[in-house]
Amino acid sequence: MSTLRQDIPLRIRKIFKKSFWRILVTVVVGFVLSILFYEIIHSGKRSDTLEISRFFVDNEARLGLFWFGSLALIIFWSPIYELLYLIYYFYDMDDHYVIIRKGIFVKQELTLPFRKITDVYVDQDLLDFILGLHDVHISTPTAASGKFAHIDGLDRAGAMAIKRMILERVNL
Repeated sequence: MSTLRQDIPLRIRKIFKKSFWRILVTVVVGFVLSILFYEIIHSGKRSDTLEISRFFVDNEARLGLFWFGSLALIIFWSPIYELLYLIYYFYDMDDHYVIIRKGIFVKQELTLPFRKITDVYVDQDLLDFILGLHDVHISTPTAASGKFAHIDGLDRAGAMAIKRMILERVNL
């Protein structure tokens, strides 16, 4: 017997979407901090500078290698992390519940009874629109549903099918 996740799978483009923002922020922050380190190092080459500036000057090559190595690691780790996240992402329905399980290292599971579901909607943010992805959000009277009760990274047909299946069971 197949699960809903197998019948209506997430799109691989979700990896790009999730990685894009993390990589963009990393590059921008890295660029700004690199400029600051550059200024500290080059102002530290004067003889009347503070001891912390001397540390940066004396270890310029090692700090640069560490800095750019760290940025590269974050940039390359992000898609790998998102791929693993996608692999472990699970959602299904039975006669009484919607089950959503997410996480690689720290697993989170949410079981939503159909009788408590108050709303189901499909949305997109700008990057979803560009990539042709849709998210299905499920609302209940609990705080956890606002933060966690969504299935993101579906194509339009899959998102609408899941929404329809949930609403059919809610309206029974």
